[in-house]
Amino acid sequence: MASLIFQAFLGPEPLPIGNCVWIDTFNDDERNSYQHGLLFTGVFSQVLTLWLNLALMLTILWKDENYRNLALFTVTSCLRKVADGIAGLPSFRYLDSLFKSNMLSCVMFGYHDCFFSVLEIEALTHVCVARYVMARYAAYGWPLDPRFPTLYIVSTIMFAIGYTYIPMLGFGGTVDYDFSCTTCTYEMMLPTDHQRYIVLILFFMRSIKPAVLMMGMLARAYYLDKNVCTDKEAGKRLTFTRNIMSITVATLIFWAPLALIRGYVVFGQLFYEKSEIIDSMVGFGTPISLAMWLYWISPAVMVLTLMYVDENVRHNMINLRSSAKTAAELADKEAEKEEKQRMNEIEKERGKKKQ
Repeated sequence: MASLIFQAFLGPEPLPIGNCVWIDTFNDDERNSYQHGLLFTGVFSQVLTLWLNLALMLTILWKDENYRNLALFTVTSCLRKVADGIAGLPSFRYLDSLFKSNMLSCVMFGYHDCFFSVLEIEALTHVCVARYVMARYAAYGWPLDPRFPTLYIVSTIMFAIGYTYIPMLGFGGTVDYDFSCTTCTYEMMLPTDHQRYIVLILFFMRSIKPAVLMMGMLARAYYLDKNVCTDKEAGKRLTFTRNIMSITVATLIFWAPLALIRGYVVFGQLFYEKSEIIDSMVGFGTPISLAMWLYWISPAVMVLTLMYVDENVRHNMINLRSSAKTAAELADKEAEKEEKQRMNEIEKERGKKKQ
């Protein structure tokens, strides 16, 4: 009975799995445990990321540009779990079948899940890029362009769209079953023609390039803030960059096992036959389950790491209700102050006209 209840919230209805090349990777018990583990890790991550986002947006942290930039990643991470959760609701499935929208077919789910996955990776990448941009502009005494946050959001979305939907145009493979044979992702079996190189490039751009760019940007930002910048905000930026380094390293560690397994499958075909790669994964269900659970619980690990290293975040999350109330009161006072200044300026203009 419990399995039937859980199954309603575990993602799209799978297609018949007889033609799945990974059918022997999991046995039935491992497949059920895998699905239930995804449910637990997904819900746990969703609760913590929602808590963090409320603390960032409803408290005085939102006045700090550092935390607003960080919210690009935390909100994206939260949205991914929300999107998958909504897709798993029985009511959404009913509407999908009623209107025949085909939103929950295995292939469409694969595209949607890949989009939010890449969006999450690119969001963290742009948070790291923002650290470098802030440090570099401070080092040269340049004023920050207020349009930068919008640029980060737009570029994050554009990269996610590009890396996700290029295959829909006929380039870079197709969507097919993942290791569990219950949901879909991008086909890991390389085509035999020139398309295989597009698949390899897309894998590199989605998985390897962001990690290299993240660490490079953070290392450069840390160096500039510590050794070059002399402005009064340098110490504050340095501390925040350390915090971003902590959550980035923690997140990459939890992403790495799944990326390494998929990388082995994709790049391994350059040296071995496809049948040898498939045979080597037989009975590998438990390690894949662990890798996927680590991947899905990574947002929760990110939140816990941030709470540990950042006292401001920890205080505002633990005292969310009172912090939000204080922030609202400060916002009201600032609004009153701005209104008074505006009225005073109007009175001055009227006095000048009378003279």
